[in-house]
Amino acid sequence: MEMLTQDFSCIREGLTIRGREYRPAGEKLPAVIISHGFMGTGSDIAGYAQQLAQWGSAAYVYDFCGGSTRSTSDGRFQDMTVLTELRDLEAVVEYVSGLPYIDGERLILMGCSQGGFVSALCAAAHPERVERLVLFYPALCIPEDARRGNMLMYSFDPENVPELIHPEIPADLPPEIAGSMGPIGREYVTSMQRVDAFSSIAAYPGPVLIVHGDSDSAVNVVNSRRAQAAYHSVRPLRCQLAEITGANHGFRGAEDVHAMELVREFIRGGTNVLSVDVVLTGLDREEQGEETVLTIPFGGVIRTPFFTGMVQPGAADIQRWRGTQAIRLCADYVVKGTDYTGAPCQVHIVNTDTGNGWHPTVTTDSKALDFLNGAVCTESLEPRRVGPVVRIFAKLSL
Repeated sequence: MEMLTQDFSCIREGLTIRGREYRPAGEKLPAVIISHGFMGTGSDIAGYAQQLAQWGSAAYVYDFCGGSTRSTSDGRFQDMTVLTELRDLEAVVEYVSGLPYIDGERLILMGCSQGGFVSALCAAAHPERVERLVLFYPALCIPEDARRGNMLMYSFDPENVPELIHPEIPADLPPEIAGSMGPIGREYVTSMQRVDAFSSIAAYPGPVLIVHGDSDSAVNVVNSRRAQAAYHSVRPLRCQLAEITGANHGFRGAEDVHAMELVREFIRGGTNVLSVDVVLTGLDREEQGEETVLTIPFGGVIRTPFFTGMVQPGAADIQRWRGTQAIRLCADYVVKGTDYTGAPCQVHIVNTDTGNGWHPTVTTDSKALDFLNGAVCTESLEPRRVGPVVRIFAKLSL
């Protein structure tokens, strides 16, 4: 697919915001605005924009005003706050929505870390303009950190915040990183001390996808669990949370690939109804002529807002190989548990791959989950040593 790229700029309160557009050719395009994290720039997340453009969306990255010492936008780092970044994002939303080739009713906000918090606040403030919301490891801990007096490498007396707060830079930090760290201003802290992050974001009524590493040392994943609960307290079942095993703050390699697979399913309208946390329990190998048959028994659990249950005995992944070529892979298993109404039920999953990707078929005796019977489902697989996490998506109206 041909991809068009160009720089763009817009104005917020006399300050110029600078960014870059990535899009396919066409009209009435859906748009994704991606916001970077604390001390980051739009170029740090340009790979996400390029991928989204390849999938058919116009994608926009930009530098927050004073968002870092490397920012190409106007403004000083010490004047930046979460709320100034919110106003920056609002200006970018206004700019993008007005472009002649953009479908203004199909706007998605996506943000990483502090940019995720900003995106969530923007969606809550302007729900009529945001179709969907994607949050990567959102820094929803910022208000509580401000009240504690400890924000990353910035420590201060929360009752007597100085005008400038200088970072406590570890001696072993690489010079190129240490040199980019400047002081934050008093307003960055005080403007957040009055904020309840979770009640502030929960007003957004649309679909939400949160992707967070379960080993995040900067923003504990419990914050995203709290966010999911907050969203569901206002409108149940609309927030999907995927925790990537072993991932820290920021995704790398296979973690990034899997995270973007989840985004692709989400922007196509998929809801992660079932997530099977698989544990492999054995391996049997049998030679049948030119083919090798592997039988891999497994157990596991499903825990999603839609269904909670345990994989029943007899679950197996049967793989037929001819040399190094997979001929047919098929996992067949039953999970018993309760649906979101509390009713006991079972779910039968048959997941096959004959060379063109996995195709899960789901049947259930649950009245609440009856939409899965006959549904066209897709899946994304998170590889792990003990066994994969299999996330199954279906399209439904929430």
